[in-house]
Amino acid sequence: MTNRSGRKGSLFEAAQLPWWQRQWIDAHLLGKQGVQDKGDIWLPREVPFIVECKNEASYAGKLSTWCAEGAVEAEWAGKRAYVVNHKRHGKGDPQLQYITMEGWSFMEIIRFYESQARAYVALKG
Repeated sequence: MTNRSGRKGSLFEAAQLPWWQRQWIDAHLLGKQGVQDKGDIWLPREVPFIVECKNEASYAGKLSTWCAEGAVEAEWAGKRAYVVNHKRHGKGDPQLQYITMEGWSFMEIIRFYESQARAYVALKG
């Protein structure tokens, strides 16, 4: 990765962060972590997934690599799943960017929140 693409990636991560913070106040950027990267945006411990950000002009042929990277980073972070938050050409609004994941990751997130909802209903009786 060149310095220019690294800067572009860091700027994209910083631009995405406020949107994630509106969902989870203590979300924050992790920065460069070396070999055992744990994603780009850290979400609170109870959130079952990591966020891997990608700011590239094209995602053609790259999604499988990004998803594999997200899966490994989720494991290193001790999380059940991952999402790849990637650039949507022509859209600057963070909530209009793409979120991609493999089916198993999606189902892990759904199962987690479904179990949380069941626990809440059981508590309320």
